[in-house]
Amino acid sequence: DSSAYKMHQALTAEWPALSFDFIRDELGDHRTRFPHCLTVVTGSQSDSPGNNQLTVMKMSDLARMEVENEDDILGDEYDKNKDDSDDESDDEIDLDPIVEHFSIKHQGGVNRVRCMPQQQNIVATWSDTGKVNLFNVESILQRFAASSGNATQQSEIPQKPFFSYAKHGNEGYAMDWSKVKQGQLLSGDCE
Repeated sequence: DSSAYKMHQALTAEWPALSFDFIRDELGDHRTRFPHCLTVVTGSQSDSPGNNQLTVMKMSDLARMEVENEDDILGDEYDKNKDDSDDESDDEIDLDPIVEHFSIKHQGGVNRVRCMPQQQNIVATWSDTGKVNLFNVESILQRFAASSGNATQQSEIPQKPFFSYAKHGNEGYAMDWSKVKQGQLLSGDCE
């Protein structure tokens, strides 16, 4: 039932994802004015460990859904004196959503993704290979800022995690950052 949504967008991914997390921006919480934008990080579950990716996406120009009423469904009555060249009102702008994305190769499927709340560019992944990986996606966020007209110095996109923890006995799904103490990450495997 589309009447339950103020905004609805659909994406088709190459591979499914078990987990995603929002990367907070500087635009503030509780935004109500459209169009919206958001940045999200997600990890894939592909058919082979070498095909997996950690993907950072910025979605912008996300517009409010049009509300259909009876007039929209039935249409306007025909008026032969009306000029058809001015069908849309001047104050309505039809925006197409914009999706920008960068992907980093990830060894193994991604069971869980979490962004550090105090430093949103640090992303942790729990791999189905039993490893917990940390990525710094600051260079990707800089590219998104540059595409929005906020030019910053850009560095290379990371090709691998800057830290990996491989001492879990098995894969796991439980993982989260401390909201109180910056840099503390807790993970738990399935054993």
